[in-house]
Amino acid sequence: MQTADKPDQSTSIEQSQLLDPKNWWKAYALAWLPLGLAYLLVLGVFVDIDGRTLITTWLANILYPSIVSIGVVWFTLTELVQKKLRLQLIVHTLGAVAYSALWALTLFRLLQLFNGVFNGNWSAPIWPSPVIAWQLFQGLALYFIIVSGTYAYWALAKLRQHGLTLEPEAPAARLYSRSSEGLVPVLVHEISAVRAMDGLTLLMVGAKQLESRLSLSELESVLPSETFVRIHKSVIINLDQVHSVEPAGNGRQSVHLQNGLTFETSRAGAAALKSRFAIV
Repeated sequence: MQTADKPDQSTSIEQSQLLDPKNWWKAYALAWLPLGLAYLLVLGVFVDIDGRTLITTWLANILYPSIVSIGVVWFTLTELVQKKLRLQLIVHTLGAVAYSALWALTLFRLLQLFNGVFNGNWSAPIWPSPVIAWQLFQGLALYFIIVSGTYAYWALAKLRQHGLTLEPEAPAARLYSRSSEGLVPVLVHEISAVRAMDGLTLLMVGAKQLESRLSLSELESVLPSETFVRIHKSVIINLDQVHSVEPAGNGRQSVHLQNGLTFETSRAGAAALKSRFAIV
C-alpha cells in the first residue's frame, strides 16, 4: 500500500510546486518547450528549405518572443494582475502593440544578420507588406495568448494556495428521496434506473419508485459516471443492475434490468451504452 501511494504523493507535490507563484518560470519553460519543438517540426516537415535556413528561421522566430515574453509574464504576475481592470486593459493593449512591432523589427534584423554571416549579403531585404502585416498579426496573437496563459496560471496558483482545485467533487454515496415518511435515504448502488415521466423524476429502487426533486440532468451529474449511463433523454440506468441487452431495431437496444424493468435506448443512448462494455 505504501509503495502504491508514493507516485500519487510525488505527483501531487510536483504539481503543488509547479503552481507556486515563485516557480512561474518552470511553468513558462514547460509551455515554451513544446511550442518551440512544434515550430521546428512544422518548418522541417512542411516547408521546403535547407538546414541552414531552417535553423536561422527557427532562431529568429523563437529566440525573441521566448526571451521578451519572460518580461511580459513576470510583469503581469508581479505588478499588474491585481491592479484595476481598466489599467490592465490599457497596459496590455499598449504592450501588445509594442511587443508585436519590436518582434517584427527584431525578426527582420536577425534574418538580415544571419544572411550577412552566411551569405555575405548585408543589405537590408525589402519585405512585402503582406509579410509585415502577417508578422505583426502573429505578434499581437502571441502576446494575448501568453497573457491569457499567465492569468490562467495565476488563478490556478491562487486556488492551490487556498487548498482548492478544479477537480470535480466525488459522487454522492447516498441520496435522500421525499416520501410520506419524510426524507428517506437511498443507497446509490441500489438504484437500478432513474426515469423522467409526467413531469416527475423517479428513482427505481428494487420494486419501489421514489420521487426525486432533482431533474434527470442534475441526477446525472450527481450519480457516479463509471456506473450510471444515460441511454435515453428520459432514462438513466445502473450498469451493475443490467440483466441483459438485446437489439430493438433501428439502431436501438432493449435493456433488461435485474428487477424486471425494461427500457429502450435511443440511437445515441445505444452508442453510449455500447461504449461502456465489451463483448467477450
